[in-house]
Amino acid sequence: MLSLSAGLLLPACGRGKDAVDAGHHGTAMKQRQRKLVGTFGLLALIVVYCIVIGAIYLRFFEGQPGWMLILFFAVTGMLWFYPASWTVRWMAKPDA
Repeated sequence: MLSLSAGLLLPACGRGKDAVDAGHHGTAMKQRQRKLVGTFGLLALIVVYCIVIGAIYLRFFEGQPGWMLILFFAVTGMLWFYPASWTVRWMAKPDA
C-alpha cells in the first residue's frame, strides 16, 4: 500500500529495498539528456551573448578608433568560451 506524503509516493510501512527516500528527488540526468539541454543552452548563450555585446558596442564603442574595436571584440570574443566550456564539460560527464 502506498501513501502520499510530502508529494511523494512512499511505502506505507517498512523500509524495504523498494522504499523511496524522501530526500531523493528522482534520478540524475543521463548524458543524452544533458547533451540535449546543453545544446539548446549553448545556442541560447550565443544568441543572448551576441545581443548583449552588440548593445555594449552600440552604447560605448561606436565610432571609436580601430585598435580599440579590435581589442574590444578580441576580448569579448574570447569571454564566451568560459560558460561554454563549463556547459560542454557538464554535458560530457559520464552517467552516474
